[in-house]
Amino acid sequence: MGKPCTIALVFCAVIAACAMTNPAWAIRPSVVAQPRTAAVVVDGGLTETAWQNAVKTAGLTERKPALGSTPVDGTRFALLCDSQTLWIAVWCDDSQPDAIAARTTARDTFALFADDAISIKIDANLDLRTTYGFALNPAGARLDYRGVDEAEMRIEADAVWLGAAARTATGWTAEFAVPWTSLGLDPEALPEVIGLNLSRDHSRRNATYDWALMPPPYSPVSASLYGRATGIAGAALQGGVGLSAASTPSADAADAATVSTATAETGPTSMVVPYVLDGVEVKNGVASPVYNAGVDWSGRLWQRARGHLTVNTDFAQVDLDDRVVNLGRFSLFMPEKRDFFIKDVDLFTVGRPKSMQLFYSRNIGLRAGGVVPILAGLKIAGQVGQAGRYGLLQIVTGTPRDPDEVSGVLRGVADLGGGSKLGAMATHRLGQGTVNLAAGLDGTLRAADSKLLTEAFAMASSADGEPAAAGGVDVQWRGLLVRPKLSYTFAQDKFAPALGFVQRTGIHDGSLSLAVEPRIGAWGMEKINCDTQLKGIATLSGDRVLDRSWGGGCGLVWNSGWNVSARGELARVTALQPFAIGANTPIAAGQYGASGGGIEFNSPEVGNLVVFAGVGRQQLFGGHDVGAGGGLTIRAGRRLRLEVSTEGHQVQMPEPTRSFWSATLNARAAIGISPDLNLDVYAGWNRLAQQVIAQARLRWTWRQASDVFVVWQEQVATSPWAIAASSMMGKVTWAVF
Repeated sequence: MGKPCTIALVFCAVIAACAMTNPAWAIRPSVVAQPRTAAVVVDGGLTETAWQNAVKTAGLTERKPALGSTPVDGTRFALLCDSQTLWIAVWCDDSQPDAIAARTTARDTFALFADDAISIKIDANLDLRTTYGFALNPAGARLDYRGVDEAEMRIEADAVWLGAAARTATGWTAEFAVPWTSLGLDPEALPEVIGLNLSRDHSRRNATYDWALMPPPYSPVSASLYGRATGIAGAALQGGVGLSAASTPSADAADAATVSTATAETGPTSMVVPYVLDGVEVKNGVASPVYNAGVDWSGRLWQRARGHLTVNTDFAQVDLDDRVVNLGRFSLFMPEKRDFFIKDVDLFTVGRPKSMQLFYSRNIGLRAGGVVPILAGLKIAGQVGQAGRYGLLQIVTGTPRDPDEVSGVLRGVADLGGGSKLGAMATHRLGQGTVNLAAGLDGTLRAADSKLLTEAFAMASSADGEPAAAGGVDVQWRGLLVRPKLSYTFAQDKFAPALGFVQRTGIHDGSLSLAVEPRIGAWGMEKINCDTQLKGIATLSGDRVLDRSWGGGCGLVWNSGWNVSARGELARVTALQPFAIGANTPIAAGQYGASGGGIEFNSPEVGNLVVFAGVGRQQLFGGHDVGAGGGLTIRAGRRLRLEVSTEGHQVQMPEPTRSFWSATLNARAAIGISPDLNLDVYAGWNRLAQQVIAQARLRWTWRQASDVFVVWQEQVATSPWAIAASSMMGKVTWAVF
């Protein structure tokens, strides 16, 4: 029969066994939206008649640590609708109100989930894949995020919404006002049903509760498991017109310090955001003035379609990437942080994330030689009927006198129901004497209970007339106890989409993995995580195995949040071409052992002091790499959070002259002066690059969707010590609705 057929049969048998032993998840809960017929003040107090008379919904279930149990403290929520906005109020009971954690006031940080927090998750298009998320903690700290394909959570793009919280004698309350336009919906063509979930993080218990339970291995943004909010269009039609939200604090709010100071514009149909920037930049001791101006527009184009136009775009306020060291053969994937490209990121995703993507937006405007300015860009996203979505992206880089390149993406997706989809994408890059075209198809197929998930894609590119293809498929079973997964990709040698990210070409890449997660529920332990993976990479002709590995690991997780894990791997890899690692250590072509292992531990993330550390040893291209890393998070009260992480590698090669050691240090401080005024400081050191880079960013949201940024950056060479570059910039944006 052969080994491939045997492996496939074993995999199918495991899938069948899982299907028989794991019943489908419980029916998703539902709630009926109510019209907003009285004025509401977004202050977190929930004292208005509209909230007092609203029907409350309860019934949250514990996700962790005791999966499926009833929470010790109750949570209730209510939904109101009008023609412009979705309103949500949440009442959180707590038997120990003095122990409520609210240590974060900084905006847009995942550290908020280590506090007591409420997260509202909305699947606006009911595609069972995409999430619009909004979170608050009792200090009024706000976070909005996007969930992509039930896995990735992105926080870089800010949405227009209002949120406030207040403490009460029996717990705390939270209030959300989210415009339909911030959910990608047309207020004139609202759906009757949307996906909805509400999650509560309970810090002192290291617990999380869901209205619609999202058990492992599903992520916190698994839209296929959300409940339903029904009657949306009808409630919006009956809701008050002209009853705008106010920003005046409620006299009954128990904690006035937590009141949001956001303004009252909650439902813009269009928005113009001009910016001006001024500052100074110093390079090699020479100071130069820096000034710029531009404008963004976003709004409704036609029914169920919205657009975003940007002219002379500037990203001076974007966070810096962490310093990293690449000890491998292939390029590292770095996430996109520019808000123009993050918007609608779910729509423009095709391929396997971080290894083979048809579109990777960091290829636009960012090059190895530096930054190329974006002259203009247009993005359109719309919906056709109940099942079709489309998107268009067109970018021109360079300057008005010297345009550099034109890049574009065209995307279409058809929802097939139940979270299944079929999509197509085409990309092009024209400029600098080259023409690059690429296209692809992708699809997702889900079983009725959402556990069996199949994802596949096929791509082709043409770089200056040389065509090539690539593709892949993943099949996995998302069971509570047992989770097998089968993955395969291939890429021809000349497959090179200019707007994509392809880590490796000229190969077949296959793997079979199995994860097991038994829940303990005794002796203070929550669960055990164990997994194993068999992986092989062969030449495209199939006549030679290049890489092969077998490894696995296990981890113990306690109810308190402590966890410890260990991993090991037996592997051999092949380098087909010479390359270099570290600063410039040459590695010859050939086959090398790559076996290794390590251990790591993490303290509870809900503590005021969070620690993680790990150590490992691995064969590395004829030598050995002994690595260690760790990190520390300190929450010094409500205003300050400090995060420090470091990683070091001692690389011993057969020739002592080729041995080296690398080290990186990344430190971030978040100072939350108020929910609308934040100071973020970053410093990073890379020993091999002999460089320290630092950034301080003060952000004041002085008006809804309007900010003042003051950004300082310093780049220092460490051998010899010298300031390589320095800049100080001020940027002001002003949204006009």
